[in-house]
Amino acid sequence: MYQTERLLLRAWRDEDLVPFADMNADPEVMRYFLQPLTPE
Repeated sequence: MYQTERLLLRAWRDEDLVPFADMNADPEVMRYFLQPLTPE
């Protein structure tokens, strides 16, 4: 784990996968990418 004044950086956890996939499937979040990402 690494911490700065504003951020806490840590290793990925299994419970991070679903929220990350949800975020990447959001067209507004991914508006500057060619297309939203899928869970695959």
